[in-house]
Amino acid sequence: MKLTSRSTINYLIYTFGIFLAGAFVFFINIHSIINQDIENRLQLRRKNIEILLQEDHSLHSVPGEIELIHSPGFNTTYYADTLLSYQQGEPEEFLALVFPAAINGENYKIILYNSMTSSHHLFWAVGILMILLFLLIETGMVVIHNVVNSGVWAPFFRNINALKKYQPLKGIQLKLEKTRTDEFNQLNDAIHLMAAQIESDFRKMKEFSEDIAHETQTPVAIVKSKLEVLISKGGFNEEQAKLLNDAYQSTQKLAKLNQSLLLLTRLETPEYQVSSPIHLNRILSEIVGNFEDIIEASGLELTRNIEDDIMLSIHPILADVLFTNLLRNSIRHNQTNGRINIVLSSNSFVIENTGLPLSVPTNKLFDRFKKQNIQSESLGLGLAIVKKICDYYSMDISYTYKNELHIIKINFRKN
Repeated sequence: MKLTSRSTINYLIYTFGIFLAGAFVFFINIHSIINQDIENRLQLRRKNIEILLQEDHSLHSVPGEIELIHSPGFNTTYYADTLLSYQQGEPEEFLALVFPAAINGENYKIILYNSMTSSHHLFWAVGILMILLFLLIETGMVVIHNVVNSGVWAPFFRNINALKKYQPLKGIQLKLEKTRTDEFNQLNDAIHLMAAQIESDFRKMKEFSEDIAHETQTPVAIVKSKLEVLISKGGFNEEQAKLLNDAYQSTQKLAKLNQSLLLLTRLETPEYQVSSPIHLNRILSEIVGNFEDIIEASGLELTRNIEDDIMLSIHPILADVLFTNLLRNSIRHNQTNGRINIVLSSNSFVIENTGLPLSVPTNKLFDRFKKQNIQSESLGLGLAIVKKICDYYSMDISYTYKNELHIIKINFRKN
């Protein structure tokens, strides 16, 4: 629930409670006032009757409902609620004043009636008016509250959108809007400070990674070239040749690791941003063609369905790395007499290969240095680089295993 909605609901609950309490007190008071007014009227009529009796006038001149009952010994005065029925219409509620009076030396009980109908009508009319007034006030306050909130909170929500778009890796800087609300400005200052610290830490880490990658390139290249010269001279026994070959393979692996880590580091920068799309189908067809001999030598069956004129905004180098890593992965982790299926459409790229189920958790497949086989010569960075490229261009990548097929699907982002 939104904060503005929560505050509005809390306000409505509070005012409704206040209204109920106030209405309860109001109706009790107005009921008491109405009853007091009717009792005063009845008492006024009683005084008029007593004056008439003192002047020996007839009671027929007394206005309103009156009942005269001969009651020797009656000497009590009290009020009573009663219903009177008429020949036509519903029974009507009255408030009665009962008191004794002496007429011609005889004791009588006199009952004066005053209708409560008009008082009840007034009571309900006031109640309905209060409810309507409450609804009108609440509706007006909700509208005003929402209008005011929309103005006060608008900069906050715009800053939320700015935070969502903030991507320092792609050079998209954080720009928060200043407001007239002190608390929001304090929050903006705290976010700016945190973002600056994150960017500073990221730059230091990136510089360190780049320095390590660059500084190790030259020693690795020198070791590799020295080994190549040494191997070319020959004259080694079998054990020496094996040791040299192992050292050379390890050096090659170290060189590939260096290149992969350097690529991962560069993917943290805006270096590979592009503004114009490329023909993705041409790059994929060229890469598949380069691997055809390897696929055939591995005894694998290849099927492809590559649509024409597939355009995508991606750097050509990264597109090459993306498809190469996925195709190499499908060859390396396939099985004897297996197959590879490749499908490229305007919306997605799918590559399938036969093979045994994964020994690593699916959610760890795209992590760095995760390998299906520990003894494999793979660095465990191929799919990590693929995932990094997909994230860089906001593409969704997913993995499933179905019908003895490893399926990797990439959904392209629409421009």
